Amino acid sequence: MLLEKLDTSSLGKQPFGSSKAGRSRRVAWRHEAGERNKEWLDRNPIKLVRQSAKRERIPDVLELHELQLLLSKLSVRERTLALLDAGTGLRVSELLALRWRDVDFNNLELQMTRSIWHQIVGDCKTEASAKPVPLDSYMADDLPRWQRQSAYATNDDYIFASETMKGKQPYWPDNLMKRPLSDPDLLVT
Repeated sequence: MLLEKLDTSSLGKQPFGSSKAGRSRRVAWRHEAGERNKEWLDRNPIKLVRQSAKRERIPDVLELHELQLLLSKLSVRERTLALLDAGTGLRVSELLALRWRDVDFNNLELQMTRSIWHQIVGDCKTEASAKPVPLDSYMADDLPRWQRQSAYATNDDYIFASETMKGKQPYWPDNLMKRPLSDPDLLVT
């Protein structure tokens, strides 16, 4: 069978994941398959595909006054999430997988032991991610405030537990910030 007649759609996204990194690995695999089978083709068709693991756009960086304005308009849950995200640099998958037992208020640390992707809880992405993360006292003040308001505040509950799923799963990233980010009062100009 010639490579140009090979149906690569059967590879799907499963073996490599659907993230940008997985897409890059899939393309690299196909590139390697093409290189090994050059005798069947005049050229490697994957070389016609531009694939990059680089960012597609430069992130917007907020000035201090913009961040303060944004935080002042967020509810306690969203404010806590934004402070943890901005102050720790954790991945969204790691933030959403946090449980209350992972917070060490005495030592001002977060114990990173898991992450979540498409509602599947697993290990952290890298070994470095699984190390304790220091908490600023300002961030540590918002966590108990959110815990007092949350319906899911026991040690085994997710910090950002989904009310729809009755606390059994954390919020999906899209759903968590969808309403706050669509609020016209939050637009920073």
